Amino acid sequence: MSRNGGHLISLPLLSDRKLKLMPGEPIATEQLAIDFAHKLLEAWRPETFVLERIDKRQNWYWVDGEKRTLLLLTFVPEYNGIPVLTRGVEFEFDLDQGKLVSFHAAPFYFTFNDDLSTNPLLSPQEAVKKLNPYLRVAGEPRLIVDFGGKGREVLMYRIPIEGVPAVSHVDINAINGHEEGYRLYLD
Repeated sequence: MSRNGGHLISLPLLSDRKLKLMPGEPIATEQLAIDFAHKLLEAWRPETFVLERIDKRQNWYWVDGEKRTLLLLTFVPEYNGIPVLTRGVEFEFDLDQGKLVSFHAAPFYFTFNDDLSTNPLLSPQEAVKKLNPYLRVAGEPRLIVDFGGKGREVLMYRIPIEGVPAVSHVDINAINGHEEGYRLYLD
């Protein structure tokens, strides 16, 4: 809990204290976990949250000497329809036990810049024209807020590319057209 405002920031739970907040069936499937997380987010904050990432790891998580199936869900708030990736809220579920293992929302409170514009000055087509001409565009640019090259929040277009080993996307600043960085294949 935060000292100012009493906001829930993180809820790490030990293996013997896994949380089953709702009566009924255990949270034993990916869809049940997603539905559960959505309900918790709706009760917690007024913002609209979208599911940004699903990471399912089988035989990954040890509990009492047994391997478990761990599901990590990352939700991000949307402002004016733009996902703000810097404010991710994470849920971790043990699907074998059907319970929530942890909840982590610190980035939601600590990273948002209230002065950040969500109105791009460049169109997606203009952003693509800023790319190195040797890069091949592999999909539609996505308007997002994420950390830029200087570690600050930036409104940018994330443009999928191909033809560069291990690089999946290039980020172009949606205000000034500068390259903010690239993304490696980590997923």
